[in-house]
Amino acid sequence: MPVSPGVSVRLTDAHLWAIVCADPTVSNRQLAAQLDAAGGTVTHARRRLRRHGWTCPVSYTSCRYCCRPLTQRGRGRRRNIFHPDCKPAAVRVRRRGADRRRWEALPVEDRRDRLARVRAFEDEYQEATKATARQRHARWTDADDAVLIARTDTPAPVLAAELGRTLYGVYRHRDRLRERELLP
Repeated sequence: MPVSPGVSVRLTDAHLWAIVCADPTVSNRQLAAQLDAAGGTVTHARRRLRRHGWTCPVSYTSCRYCCRPLTQRGRGRRRNIFHPDCKPAAVRVRRRGADRRRWEALPVEDRRDRLARVRAFEDEYQEATKATARQRHARWTDADDAVLIARTDTPAPVLAAELGRTLYGVYRHRDRLRERELLP
């Protein structure tokens, strides 16, 4: 059986609309020639559109992160039911449980060593940011808050250098913003 090249090529929305609007008396081959598409692709698309229609099934639910209404493609239960904007934060929340279990499975000595390295890193960067901090002991402005809120994934040492603050100052202010529920 000869294989027609290009049968699995996707049709554009304009092609699909032309197939929907085409006269039923026009054959699939003629329509494929008009659209410059493979005959098998047009035949399959026509058959699918006759059976299922132009639209795709949707379901209405709520986002599992922010609980606002969400329209999703298809039916049934899915794990990833999030708005595109909510997905990065939702994935971080979902991974926390696995991270906690992995941490608790480590031997006590390994945990102690890792915490010591983190503390050494923080102390080193705290001293470095103390030397360059221009805004040390100054009030946090709304513009500073906006930077911290907009760039939640940026490492604290980078933000401290850009804002002219110390590392521990950025850590403390992030915690205050989390308490006010302005940060995830």
